[in-house]
Amino acid sequence: MTPLSTYAPDAIAFAWFVFCWAGYVLATNYTSWGKAGFVARMDEQRKHWMLEMAQRENRIVDAQLLAALASGNAFFASTCVFVIAGLMAMLGASGQVSEVFKSIPFLSSISVLEFELKIGLMIAIYIIAFFKFAWAYRLSLSTAILVGATPELTAKNKAKCLRQGARAGEMAVLLGKHTTAGLRAFYFGLSVLTWLLNPYIFMIAVAWVLAVLYRREYLSNALGTLRAI
Repeated sequence: MTPLSTYAPDAIAFAWFVFCWAGYVLATNYTSWGKAGFVARMDEQRKHWMLEMAQRENRIVDAQLLAALASGNAFFASTCVFVIAGLMAMLGASGQVSEVFKSIPFLSSISVLEFELKIGLMIAIYIIAFFKFAWAYRLSLSTAILVGATPELTAKNKAKCLRQGARAGEMAVLLGKHTTAGLRAFYFGLSVLTWLLNPYIFMIAVAWVLAVLYRREYLSNALGTLRAI
């Protein structure tokens, strides 16, 4: 029987993974610190965009932008399907892959059960990503419908147009939140690949992903551009 102490590094690595992902999401979504980041600033621009849309006579550009957002989410959703299919194929050959890992000297030995659990975690992550991107695609279409339902601006119905624009802005913000959640799942899902090599490498990879996310959402030149608006 394998002693439980041999699983301690994997247990610690998994706890670190959950702590980093969940902690980052909670910090960015529910604290004042998160309101200063790239995602929150883009949410403000989405609302501003829809209010400007409501006051424009020609909304062709708005429709084209929403179509581009929808196609982007559709691309990532379909990519998730391919990734999940590839991971399922790896599960079917788990015995052979496990033997290959055992034959490489500098890698940690991995049992068939461990390999299946780690691949299963990746499958679960990309299923979550698929649902996030698929719902974001649906929200893109819903936002387009709200844009289409916005009446043409006149002196008498300006207040109504602005209310409709505000509703479309809120829908666009929800669209952005689900796209962001899907992208974060992609980032953290890729880090799980390193768990197949070594739990310590996995913890370093998770920390690296966290640093990349923080750098891009709180220290990037793109955020500096939004702050200057």
